[in-house]
Amino acid sequence: MKTIEIDATKCTGCHLCELACSFKHFKVFNPEYARIRVFTDDASAHKEHITCKQCNPAPCLEACPAGAISKDENNAIIVDHEKCIMCLQCVIACPYDAIKNIIFEDEESINVCNLCGGDPECVKYCYDHAIIFR
Repeated sequence: MKTIEIDATKCTGCHLCELACSFKHFKVFNPEYARIRVFTDDASAHKEHITCKQCNPAPCLEACPAGAISKDENNAIIVDHEKCIMCLQCVIACPYDAIKNIIFEDEESINVCNLCGGDPECVKYCYDHAIIFR
């Protein structure tokens, strides 16, 4: 099972991963819509990265009463927005705070990393090679 791994010691906090992600999925450069998030403590320069760990078993999948969450052939978490009832049980169940409820162009949806179909944009644009896909 491939997943995204992040080496915080290599991360410069440039946020290109967030911009690449938001553009890939929403065609806008806005970190608020990214499925990967980077937080930097300016005082200590400590960086925290949040993205889906593609858990197995996946608490978000198990918590969804509508059956809107599944895994694809890459073992990535997929949300069927047609089935999703926006109960937010997946958001609550995620132990990594990796699932977000967002509003984009007046439409509310659940946002979680789907590994970009097996070719994650965040990995391609991480010039410091802090994000790897293996």
